[in-house]
Amino acid sequence: MEFLATELPKVGGIMMQVEDEIAALGMALGASYAGKKVMTATAGPGLSLMTELLGLAGMAEVPVVVADIQRAGPSTGMPTKTEQGDLNLAAFGAHGESPRIVIAPINVEDCFYTTVTAFNLAERYQVPVLLLSDQALATRNECIPKPDLAKVKVFDRLVHRDGEGNNNYLRYQYTEDGVSPMALPGTPGGAYVATGLEHSEAGRPRYDPVTHTKMTEKRFRKLARAVADFPRVDTYGDAGAELGIVSWGSTLGAVREAVERAQAQGIKILSFYPRVLYPLPDGYLIDQLKRVKRLIVPEVNSQGQFANLIEQRYRGEVIRYNIYGGLPFRAGEILKKIEEVA
Repeated sequence: MEFLATELPKVGGIMMQVEDEIAALGMALGASYAGKKVMTATAGPGLSLMTELLGLAGMAEVPVVVADIQRAGPSTGMPTKTEQGDLNLAAFGAHGESPRIVIAPINVEDCFYTTVTAFNLAERYQVPVLLLSDQALATRNECIPKPDLAKVKVFDRLVHRDGEGNNNYLRYQYTEDGVSPMALPGTPGGAYVATGLEHSEAGRPRYDPVTHTKMTEKRFRKLARAVADFPRVDTYGDAGAELGIVSWGSTLGAVREAVERAQAQGIKILSFYPRVLYPLPDGYLIDQLKRVKRLIVPEVNSQGQFANLIEQRYRGEVIRYNIYGGLPFRAGEILKKIEEVA
C-alpha cells in the first residue's frame, strides 16, 4: 500500500485507504463504473465482508480485481502463517449464482504477469476476478528477470460510444458471448442504471421468470467464452507418465523440486500447474488429468479444496496430500509422498 501510494500518482493512478473492506470494494466498483481499472486487496476475513458487493459486481457486470492474500484461518486464525484455505470462499462464496473467475500466481515473477491477466479477464468479460496469493508468497523476496513489457498485452472493456444505437442504448443487451458495451457516465445517449436488482436489457428492474432466466444465461456465457483466454497450464516432468501431480499457487517450487528429485531416482511423473482455478480450464488439462492413472494433489489446507474441484469436474478419486500447520510444503515432504505412491 505504501509503495503504491508513492508510485501510482506518477502514472496517473490513485491509492486510497478507506475504513473497511466493504467500503474498499464499494469504492472500487464506483470507480470501475466510471470507467477506471480498479483493484483492491484483502485477506480471507476481508473477502468474507466483500461477498455482497461481489454479487453486485456480477449482477451489474462491473469489472474489478480483488486480491486475497490467504493466511491461516478461520477467523483471525494465525495472521502471520500461510494457508491455501480460501479457495472455496473465492469460488463459491456468493448469494445466488454470480459469475466470477479465480486465478492464482505460481511464484514471485508470476505475480506481475498474472495480475495483468486478472485485469484483462475482468475488463474483457466484465466480471469480478479474484487473485489468490498467500502469506508465504506475499512476503517472499527473490531476484527475478526484469518484466518483459513486450510480452504484456493489455485489454480494455467494450465501451459504448456516443451515437451508437440511435439513442436506444441497451446496457445489458443479449449478445452471443454475453458481453455488452458499457457506457461511461456522461456519454450522450448512454445513460443507464447499474442495479443489483434483476433487470431488462435496458437496466430496468424485472422480476419475471423469462428475464431472470435469460439474464442468468447471459452472465454465465461470459465465463464459457473466457476459458479461451485463460493462461496456459504449465507442465513439468515426463509427458507419458502414468503418475501425475497437480497443485496451485505458491507450492510450485516445492512440487517442481520434488519432481526433479523423483526423476533422478527413475520415477516417471508429470506435474500440472493451472493458474485459473475456477472455472477450471478444460481442453489440455482435462485430457491429461483423465489420462494419468494416479494423481497426487498437494494443498496447504485440511479439506483438499482443489482436489474436490478436480474430482467433481474431471475424474474419480485423487490422492490427497494436505498439510495445515501454517507452514508451506517442503520439497522433501512431497518427494516422500511421490515415492510412497510410486
